[in-house]
Amino acid sequence: DLFVGEESARAVSQDDLTRHSRVWYLDPIDGTKHFIEGNAGWTIQMGLVENGIPVFGIVYQPVTGLLWFAEKGAGAYEFDVTSGSLRSIHRPSENSRQIPNLITVGSSSGGLDGEIADVFEKLRIDPDSRFDPGSVGLKVIALIKDQADLYFADFRKSGRWDTTAPHVI
Repeated sequence: DLFVGEESARAVSQDDLTRHSRVWYLDPIDGTKHFIEGNAGWTIQMGLVENGIPVFGIVYQPVTGLLWFAEKGAGAYEFDVTSGSLRSIHRPSENSRQIPNLITVGSSSGGLDGEIADVFEKLRIDPDSRFDPGSVGLKVIALIKDQADLYFADFRKSGRWDTTAPHVI
């Protein structure tokens, strides 16, 4: 197995990645801005890719004691570390919320960039409907918990350590 962290990613070549059928991606603090600000919007994330396909992921939010995990084909779960409760989680139904009430999550790096602002305008989405729960993992969790309908991001600015675990969940 190969282990790749955000801080070590530059030292890992494409050859390294192709030589290993199993690659673990670790982000010890996803949502660094939120961590520095002392709020709950950061997570610890770990995901496993086998033969190029994300198959396992864990997103843990230490501040709340909530942990989400999934294995491809085996379901996704939320575990409350404090109470010990475990529950299955599912995507909301397609008709759970109407478009006029669309809630979006997006990057914490500031306002809407030109491309995303254009999409919002064409789809008539209110830019004020956006909220930022924090890390990439928490944005995906917001979708699963039906707290948001759309996650927009510029994934050119993200790495596999940001996206592997949430992708599986």
